Amino acid sequence: MLPHLANHGWAAEVLCVGAEHVESAQDELLEQALPAGVPVHRCGAVPLKAARALRCGQIGYRAFFPLRAVGDALLQKGRFDLVFFSTAIFNTLVFGPRWKTRHGVPFLVDLHDPWVTDYYDQPGAAAPPGGRLKFALAQAIARRCEPRVMREAAHIICVSPDYPTMLRRRYPELPEERFSVVPFAAPQHDFEALVKLSVPTPLWPANPAQSRWLYLGRVVPAMKLPLSGFFRWLNGAGKPTAATPQPWFVGTKYLDTDRTRSLVAALTKAEEVNERVHEHEPRVPYFEGLKMLQCADVVLVIGSDDPSYNPSKVYSVLLAGRPVLALVHGRSAAAARLKECSNAVVIPFDSEDTPDDIARRLEHELGKATQPRLPARLEIHQERLAPFTDRGMTATLATLMNRLVHAG
Repeated sequence: MLPHLANHGWAAEVLCVGAEHVESAQDELLEQALPAGVPVHRCGAVPLKAARALRCGQIGYRAFFPLRAVGDALLQKGRFDLVFFSTAIFNTLVFGPRWKTRHGVPFLVDLHDPWVTDYYDQPGAAAPPGGRLKFALAQAIARRCEPRVMREAAHIICVSPDYPTMLRRRYPELPEERFSVVPFAAPQHDFEALVKLSVPTPLWPANPAQSRWLYLGRVVPAMKLPLSGFFRWLNGAGKPTAATPQPWFVGTKYLDTDRTRSLVAALTKAEEVNERVHEHEPRVPYFEGLKMLQCADVVLVIGSDDPSYNPSKVYSVLLAGRPVLALVHGRSAAAARLKECSNAVVIPFDSEDTPDDIARRLEHELGKATQPRLPARLEIHQERLAPFTDRGMTATLATLMNRLVHAG
């Protein structure tokens, strides 16, 4: 949004945690790509070592009081019309009602994921991140805090069309017009910035022997079904040829300190394709990831067994311009959007499917993995993609923000 808001009469200021307090990898190019003149207010946090001694290392807890204090000081100056929360650090959303009461500023919530969820309570679901006890505590806090935030928010944006339905079941008094579905946008500004940046792709050899297929991003237990089906199809190829996919899974773990066993490694071993699949667990810098997408022979999109899951990378993948193979839930928004906006090959699955079902669909659609049939080039329907670009999405959000402010 930041490069485009001024075109719609809005000026933004950013409140965030200082990078030195964040555990994840740093990416200086991201800051260089920000538009000039946007004020960024950075706060501190409890040192990670001290917080871990208390078994409370999550950034939302460590930075809770510093964020609140800096936000209070900024809003006290009285120059803001709206607070826009766009984060998956859910406990910071409780600042919304506080700031609305204290400073009279309405707030807008952008939900990337559900705050309260029963996903890990479903039969056969994997253990939640951090373990069941820690997750149960986080959910107890969420169930206590979510009602006030949802009821007092001026508007709620959701990346998935399933989230408003879920929330209105919990809060039937909230009108339908309080919600909007706004998926992650296609970052055209970032691809334009990539042209001006000298970004290497050191992970890859210059001249691969086989067709290089790339999955970029985190791999979570909910992806086990489509991944198993994909590796089973790959195993059915027999002796590899130059056209046989050489899959790369890059940035599969969110934190470098994550010592849990890799799901990719476990599944490739189980399906006997571990010699053909490459994995680089640490996250790569953002622009290096975009460059890798542009250099891949085929880009993979792997969905979840949860139909409400909407991969954030869908539109980035399309802008990279490489052929796309997507294994996504048949009822997901991602399946519909990919088909609507491009000629991406979409292999749908259902939560009740087996890996063999998915492997058979892959073979029916693509043939054997020794010589897979994919479009030679990605075709994008620009007129259908335009509303979902960063420019198009910012225009939609600016219209919404104008309405909220004028209504107040």
